[in-house]
Amino acid sequence: MAKDYGTTCRVQVIPQDELQAGAAKFCFRTAGNKVNTSAVIEYDDDVLLLRGLGFDGRCSFCRYFRLELKQHGILAKADCPFEVAAPGTGNNCQVQIGSRFFDQSYLEDEQNYKHYLDRTREYPQDREAFLALGVIDEYHGRFADAMSFYWKAYEIDNSDLFAKTRLTEILEFLIDLLPEG
Repeated sequence: MAKDYGTTCRVQVIPQDELQAGAAKFCFRTAGNKVNTSAVIEYDDDVLLLRGLGFDGRCSFCRYFRLELKQHGILAKADCPFEVAAPGTGNNCQVQIGSRFFDQSYLEDEQNYKHYLDRTREYPQDREAFLALGVIDEYHGRFADAMSFYWKAYEIDNSDLFAKTRLTEILEFLIDLLPEG
């Protein structure tokens, strides 16, 4: 069975000179060292192509790469079907995970992650906190952690279709990664 690499995102890097072009390559390598992903990623001629499912670390890689470019003053234009502008916010983006959209900056704020961890410790039956942790970990490509949080949410309420769907999709994705034979 051929692997489904999902959709393709394209980031066009717009360097102003050779120095910026070199810095963009450095940003690409830095993102590769910082973000664990199983997405198919190619960078050539100032174009970054990312093929994946979104929850495989692809979105996290793309966001990190683009933040690095911004810090170096390098312009880039992204075209991503998983990323849409949040209504009425101008620049804030939402990322699709499963059938829902989540604010991208919210998923990247470590204080939110800590907040939900604290909530699960204080209220061990807080299904919403476990779901939030699962979504954040899934966005970052941390599948084992995401699955454990989704599983806990599902244990708390086995009628939670979002948790069940996320568990199913991640498991199917991981099974597809196993070599045949």
